[in-house]
Amino acid sequence: MTGLAADHPRRTLAIALAITLAGALAATRLRLDPSVVSFLPAHHRAVVDFRKTLEGLGATDQHIVLIELPRGADPSSYEALVDDLAGRYERLPFVGSVDSRLPDPDELVQHLLPYSVLMLRPEEVDSLAALLADDAIRRSMARNRMLLSTPQSFFAKEMVKLDPLGLRELFLKRLPSGAAKLKLDLASGYLLSTDHTAFLMIVHPRFAAHDVGSSRTLMKAVRGIDAAALASFHRLQPESPLPRISEAGAYAIDDEDARLIGDDLVANVVVSVVGILLLFLFAFRRWAAIVYALGPMLAAIVVTFGFAAVTVRTLSAASAGFAALLAGLGIDFITVLYQRFTEECNRGTSVGEAIRTTMRTTMKGVAAAAITTAATFYAFLSTDFRGMAQMGLITGTGILVFLAAVATILPALIVLIESDHKRPPKIRLHALGTARLMRVCISHPRATVAVWCVVTAIAAVRATGIEFNDDAGRLRPAGTAAIRAQERAARIFGQNANVALLVADGGTADQALERAKGALPLVERLSHAGRLGGFDTLAGVLPTMLHQRQALARMHELPADAFDSDRVARSIANAAAENGFKVSAFDEFTGALRRALAVRQAVDAGSVEDPVLARVTSRFIQRHNGVWYSVTYVYPPAGGWAGKVPPELLAISASSPHLTFTGVNIVSAALREVARYDAARSTLIGLIAVFVLFGVAFRSVAYAFLSFVPFVTGATGMLAIMAGIGLELNLINIFAGLMIVGVATDYAVYILQRYRENPAIFPQAAIDTGQAVAMAALTTIAGYGSFAVSHYPGLRSIGYITTFGIGVSALAALTLLPALMVIKLRMPPRARR
Repeated sequence: MTGLAADHPRRTLAIALAITLAGALAATRLRLDPSVVSFLPAHHRAVVDFRKTLEGLGATDQHIVLIELPRGADPSSYEALVDDLAGRYERLPFVGSVDSRLPDPDELVQHLLPYSVLMLRPEEVDSLAALLADDAIRRSMARNRMLLSTPQSFFAKEMVKLDPLGLRELFLKRLPSGAAKLKLDLASGYLLSTDHTAFLMIVHPRFAAHDVGSSRTLMKAVRGIDAAALASFHRLQPESPLPRISEAGAYAIDDEDARLIGDDLVANVVVSVVGILLLFLFAFRRWAAIVYALGPMLAAIVVTFGFAAVTVRTLSAASAGFAALLAGLGIDFITVLYQRFTEECNRGTSVGEAIRTTMRTTMKGVAAAAITTAATFYAFLSTDFRGMAQMGLITGTGILVFLAAVATILPALIVLIESDHKRPPKIRLHALGTARLMRVCISHPRATVAVWCVVTAIAAVRATGIEFNDDAGRLRPAGTAAIRAQERAARIFGQNANVALLVADGGTADQALERAKGALPLVERLSHAGRLGGFDTLAGVLPTMLHQRQALARMHELPADAFDSDRVARSIANAAAENGFKVSAFDEFTGALRRALAVRQAVDAGSVEDPVLARVTSRFIQRHNGVWYSVTYVYPPAGGWAGKVPPELLAISASSPHLTFTGVNIVSAALREVARYDAARSTLIGLIAVFVLFGVAFRSVAYAFLSFVPFVTGATGMLAIMAGIGLELNLINIFAGLMIVGVATDYAVYILQRYRENPAIFPQAAIDTGQAVAMAALTTIAGYGSFAVSHYPGLRSIGYITTFGIGVSALAALTLLPALMVIKLRMPPRARR
């Protein structure tokens, strides 16, 4: 193939261009997936539960609008803006509802009181009967009269009108626990913070946040709504300073993450390619060298993008940086080959002969290095972490594509460019003093080996201090506009973003509620013990039908007049008149109470017709693909989960196929051991694959072991540096060891291949090859290191630690490995074997 490329360069480049254009066309179909779930194991129970919950309960996602007021501003001046924003959101066809105001107390009494009896436990029915007795009603009215004569009468007046009999003491405890209760000024009627610094608006779209396309449509509309509402507000109140409107919640975060993945992809490619080309230009000091590097590199990257579009179709945050990896890894092949070509040309060899010699000798090592590096990335396919498996497939295939591009495009370009010269130019590789360092180590091989042994032993001890962080939430970008807005909302309103979900499913809404009911005693017990911050459940608003029937049955067991609505209405009217109240003031309450006492049939939570009650219950009961889901919201204690979710809660999912306890923190806790196991397993598979391939290529077990010398020292040094600077392992960078296996062993292959080619001249030949290895390491670091500019903390840490690992591995390949080979060379012939 290489010979044909050199003999027919124009035809070779034309074919390469056609394949590259086809790859570019296919790449236009590639999509980006910003969700953390796209990275996690597909078949792990915790992730399956989490995905199932997201898919089944997508409508529970919220879009949060934070309206922060200027310092010292009067909140009432901005109520019109809040109403305008809410109205614009409600007109969007893909928005189900918008919460911008507190529930109207009159409306709640009118719509929820008729169902109040159904909320009660059987023993609480007796308490209700006691409150509705004639004597109790007279005492309540007398208490109301006294209350209205106090300084607080202004605030008490509305409360007396809505609940003259004090039923709230009985029913409020049956409503959601308030663990997620926001810090609101209840007198304002709006979702206004208690410190009057911000309004909150909660939007409920009709689709799930992980629907990236729909989220993008929503956020595009949101930006238009914000701008239009602010412009309208400024026209109406030009003297009022404009507030700050920010977007938070799952939709804003996912949309911003999707954009950041695209930005990171472009940044990684640009930073890595530009850095690599500048290093290549510095090393060879020829503009033609840029062409030799850029041609195969661009072709390989574009074709691999096309491969990714056809196979995986969607890139996660972890796999989107494969282009930078390809650029950093593939340039090694070009560096080593071009260095050998210039070495042959410097001897006076013709261009054609120099290419043939290079491809006949050095190309063997390059091919072996490419295949083993691809094998290490294919080892990622053994991991359950889909993002890493996806990256392994794309990068491993891309390396083989790069090898094919180097074997064809590089010789074709060299023939076309260099053939115009009567004599090939003299080229010297500039490698930052590598030759001087290698001469010292080759001259003092035993001392070099001793120093490395001591340093590696110290590093191994230091590496034991490394920490592991399993928080999957920290894989997302920190400090984005949506994240900052969410943090401000949490600080102002006391929101807790780390809520976990206890989900029960069933064929009917009532069946789902019955199954959820079985786990509630455990949740209540943990909450009372302070191990939870609280919980919200539908049981307080509308219990199961069995529970409701029990309450109704208890009503029938009591005396007939205990719940006689006519008697209760007369008693309320008489007591009101006796205490100087206007009887008609309590007509609305009395009417709602009449309807409550007339209820004689249980209500199915899945078929609530009352719009206000349905809106309350919709947060707790959902239907998806014919399956009903009951949701209990479980809140962590004040200090957060801190990675210590109560094991009793974690065991809920295993107790029944119809119960699921899930959330980001729960997934993180479950994946700690999975990540460690998968990283160890995939790394072991990669090491075995590389060992076998090198053993076959070198036909020597000893040489196969020697090829791992740079990796062992490099990985140990990498972990020691991480521990020293406090850089933690996480669910992504724990796989970095496997990522540098191929790179580190490649450097060993180039040195060992040069030794096997002619041991007699190895001390000098190793220096020539070593300079190429040094530049290859620098260009690889430029590729891997470009991850350091990523917005994603996990990928950013990969950029840091692979830089450490590759740097130490390359140093070992340039010093320790040649020293070992020189010691071997100085042995008696029989001992060398």
